[in-house]
Amino acid sequence: MKKSIWYKDSTLIGFFGRMLLLITVMLFAIVVLGFLPQYLLIYLIVVVVFFAVCGLIVIIYAGLLNK
Repeated sequence: MKKSIWYKDSTLIGFFGRMLLLITVMLFAIVVLGFLPQYLLIYLIVVVVFFAVCGLIVIIYAGLLNK
């Protein structure tokens, strides 16, 4: 049952995964370069966390719908 759920929503999960990976890589690059002021960095981290939470909610909701 779990396999079918993951297979059914693989495109959605893949989309969120790629988006989060891209944001994380960009954020890491910015941190390493140190171009941004601290307040802007904190704002970016909050945005990344928000997207992560939204992604998890969507994945969990999709899983519950296909139960």
